[in-house]
Amino acid sequence: MAPKHMISEAKRRSLVLPHLIFREDTQYFAILADKIHQIIMMPKWIPVPDSPRHLRGIIDLRKKVIPLIDMRMFIGLTSKRKNIADLVEMLDAREQDHVRWLQTLENCINDGTDFTLAGDPKQCAFGKWLSSYKPEQRALAFELDKIHKPHADIHAVANTTLDLVAAGQHDEARRIIEHARETILPKVLNIFASVKKTAVSSVREVALVINLGKDLIAISADSVEGVERIPADRFSDATGTVPALAASGLVKKVARVMGGTVVAYELELGRLAAAYNAIAEAPISQTNPHF
Repeated sequence: MAPKHMISEAKRRSLVLPHLIFREDTQYFAILADKIHQIIMMPKWIPVPDSPRHLRGIIDLRKKVIPLIDMRMFIGLTSKRKNIADLVEMLDAREQDHVRWLQTLENCINDGTDFTLAGDPKQCAFGKWLSSYKPEQRALAFELDKIHKPHADIHAVANTTLDLVAAGQHDEARRIIEHARETILPKVLNIFASVKKTAVSSVREVALVINLGKDLIAISADSVEGVERIPADRFSDATGTVPALAASGLVKKVARVMGGTVVAYELELGRLAAAYNAIAEAPISQTNPHF
């Protein structure tokens, strides 16, 4: 029999204890607020060689070494940092596309060959991406909005110069291309650089340090949305909602929160404890002085 001062899990539920609501990508999660040891801006971490892919590394919290779980990887998503790295890599490629695009236009005029690249700014690879991309961060959306006009201007050079060539004004066409290379293209490239810088700086994760009893574990989160009291009868079985989440054992219950506007999955502390134990018992911990 449990001591009288201890509260059973059923009793805890009846008390309607507050839950911390946090977001990871488009998924919302809830965890009992009294299990949160601390919330900190994402600190520097030390990668652990040959560790599970969801273990981002270890962090030092006031001389205590704590494993840091990448929640995105844990729930089967791509790491946020990889998403940003992929975005920057794509923007690098599209930036060079426009340098080559202008050079190809000039070569075609000089050689008398047909120019077959996109004249419509919405039809180049970057234009197609830009039309469909919806950035979450306002700062990134603001930077991307700046590129529409110079991007359209650089593509407009094709129609202008090809019309001049058709009229026999090759020198004027070359002059316009050179002017675009000195004025419009730098604007496009500078905005590409600003977009990439903003994308990298937009990674503003927090670490939730969770009390597992005698141990602490940290998990990444995109943002903390608030604290809310969730009655027990508002929770329902999470089976069949998001198969990958349910199959992971990380969640078993789900509830509508934030005025019923979003669905939040309650984290199973037992699954986090199992993840901690798996890390602590793995061969990497036997030779790593941090564990």
